[in-house]
Amino acid sequence: MDLHADIDERPDVVLGERLAKSSAPTQAQAQAEAQAENTAAAAALPEFLRQQNAKTKWQNPKLRIALGLLSLLLLGALLLQAGLHFRNTVAAHQPGLRPALQAACAIAGCEISPRQYIEGIGVESSALNQAGPGNQYQLVVGLRNKSGTEVATPWVDLSLTDAAGALVAKRVLGPADFKTDKTAMPAGSDLSLQTLLSTGDKRVSGYSVEIFYP
Repeated sequence: MDLHADIDERPDVVLGERLAKSSAPTQAQAQAEAQAENTAAAAALPEFLRQQNAKTKWQNPKLRIALGLLSLLLLGALLLQAGLHFRNTVAAHQPGLRPALQAACAIAGCEISPRQYIEGIGVESSALNQAGPGNQYQLVVGLRNKSGTEVATPWVDLSLTDAAGALVAKRVLGPADFKTDKTAMPAGSDLSLQTLLSTGDKRVSGYSVEIFYP
């Protein structure tokens, strides 16, 4: 007698296709479980083994090469930014770098100007003399570039006073006010600035000059 003849081979419960799919673990769940297992395994390692694994990771030749190239790239970008920021000083001290700086400025939208170094310029002489009828005066300022590089021609802050020492007028004069096209002074050079002034009905007895960059 066949004991298995009356056994129905069909399963007692038949899952629908959608339910069968939902009951199976998804790929994301499987990855999450695997990651959790790896994390737990790493946490179970002794501290010295975890440190050794970290050191081994950073000693990977490909990773070290990539980090080295990235460091060189960042250093180059930093040097370029600093060079553009101090471009006038760099061009004054290293004239050979001027073409490279000009090429960089053509891209960055900047320009190379004479170096502004007021400490390197001295007022060698000055004079305020009567010039023509009325209160017209001629101002003469003699400058000397005592530095070893070319510097920008400075501006002059002029104060005019009366016989009592009271301020009569104050003028700020740029190179254009002295009718000069010399916007820079070569190293060790002298420059004489001259201009005519009128104070209207106010007579001037004294003056003082200071040089600066705007």
